Amino acid sequence: MCAFALTAEVLIISRALQGIAGALLVPSSLALVTSHFAGLARAKAVGQWTAGTTVAFIAGPLMGGILLNSVGWRWVWHKRSTSCRHHVPSGPAARA
Repeated sequence: MCAFALTAEVLIISRALQGIAGALLVPSSLALVTSHFAGLARAKAVGQWTAGTTVAFIAGPLMGGILLNSVGWRWVWHKRSTSCRHHVPSGPAARA
């Protein structure tokens, strides 16, 4: 939604919706990890979840700045949605 915002108001509303969704998504994803694994496997899964989250917090602003300076602010939102779609694990490989 943010990539297609033509006005500042639409951008602000879109970011607010993204914030609400993110506030629900992060604890839900950790809850899924902890409910799916037990014992030592849970500790390993939570560690991997934490490492992935940390890398995202570091790489996100860096990638956003690079995209902003090279191709424009709208591309930050396009890359973000593409990245999310490619990095959501699912199926048997996610349970291993």
